[in-house]
Amino acid sequence: MELSTLEVRAGSRSDLRGFFGMKDAMGEAVCAGPCEVQLAVRIKAHGIAPERPRNLVEESHRCSPIPTALRNAVPVALRIDTDFD
Repeated sequence: MELSTLEVRAGSRSDLRGFFGMKDAMGEAVCAGPCEVQLAVRIKAHGIAPERPRNLVEESHRCSPIPTALRNAVPVALRIDTDFD
């Protein structure tokens, strides 16, 4: 399949209060992480039924590392080295 158009936009929404360790109106800590992540894809292949490029994007999304990590809440290991030259 030869693509004539492929555009991908990635974005997220976050509550900036979380970046500063602030609390909400109820006194609860505001999460610093994104509350929503969006991926917008425009894809087209001339002479190909629209379902084929759509299926390609959907299948790629299912096995892509970043969406998979977000869906599975992968733990983040923090390692700090302060003893080096």
